[in-house]
Amino acid sequence: MSKDQPSTDPSPDASATTTFHSTDALLTAAQKALDDCHPDLALKFLHRAHAQSPTHPRVLVALGVCEMERMNAFEDDAAELDPAAAAACAEAARTYFEQAAACSGSGADELYEQYLYLGQLSAGEEALRQYRKGVHVLEKCLQRCKAAPPGSEQQQEEEKIVRRKLSDALSSMAEIYMTDCCDLDDAEAQCEALTHRATTADPSNPEAHLVLASMRLSQCRPDDAIASISTSMDLWFSPPSSSASSSSASSSPPSQPQPQPPYPARINLVKILLELSLHDRALAVLRTLEEENDEDPEAWYLYGWCLYRMGGGRAGADRDADDDDEQEMDEGGDSSSNAVHVEDAEKADAWAEASECFEHFMQVMFVA
Repeated sequence: MSKDQPSTDPSPDASATTTFHSTDALLTAAQKALDDCHPDLALKFLHRAHAQSPTHPRVLVALGVCEMERMNAFEDDAAELDPAAAAACAEAARTYFEQAAACSGSGADELYEQYLYLGQLSAGEEALRQYRKGVHVLEKCLQRCKAAPPGSEQQQEEEKIVRRKLSDALSSMAEIYMTDCCDLDDAEAQCEALTHRATTADPSNPEAHLVLASMRLSQCRPDDAIASISTSMDLWFSPPSSSASSSSASSSPPSQPQPQPPYPARINLVKILLELSLHDRALAVLRTLEEENDEDPEAWYLYGWCLYRMGGGRAGADRDADDDDEQEMDEGGDSSSNAVHVEDAEKADAWAEASECFEHFMQVMFVA
């Protein structure tokens, strides 16, 4: 083969420079395939890259990411749900990330991604250990960004990305202290410190403020939780009309809000809003979820529950005390004191819509 003829399969004796560029080209092709939601195609490119550069940290990280995408595909597609296949993908991803951690360089060449993904794949104190490693590398990256002289937009964008990744990692650690590690003696203090660091690292991160709101709610500080929720939503949510709720305790929304948080974060947001009886806001967020995925049973259940609450809770404010045992239905401990006082006509409309949502929930949940 002449040197002018392009080679898509470099020979084993190719020069180091040729191999490096070929590996980068394969990584680029794999990333494009992942962006286009073709993880199996991406895996083919990455296996070739791995064959010629078996200790390349970015190839190993990309292989792990690809396996996680395949794992999520198995979990999300009910028609092809295969728990064994999903578990195999998770184990393969973990192996690749552990190899990437072993092969990662130091200093400016050190990667943080593998630690963050290992944190996602782990639980409890092991997850915290992995996240701490990722946070350590991210903090060094941030220090380098801050030490560099003011420069290009690319440099500013790099610092912005590092800040968001750092904020997300710290928020994930705080969530672990609220769940898996909530029984540790210093769990609340650790959570308090981590949420502060997360919102300081990137004050424009809606998910960091959402985690802070969740912590405030667990501390029985609803007013502070509402303030954090307002800050979080103001960063991305644009009210459909100029008559936005005046209950916001934070500053005015930015003129150009950032993209909305990921779907799972908005599901969690709705749950917190409902627990705080902020039904109008919950309904607005639910509409964004419906636009993105109108076949999610959890979203339809929350939709129905929100409308039911907007119709007056279970039976309005004047319910008899004999009905108190029905309150066990509500995960958030709903009581008549949280019921919305509405006119009969409004109640009928809200409950009719709630009934439709629950019927849709049953259809998407149980009808194949």
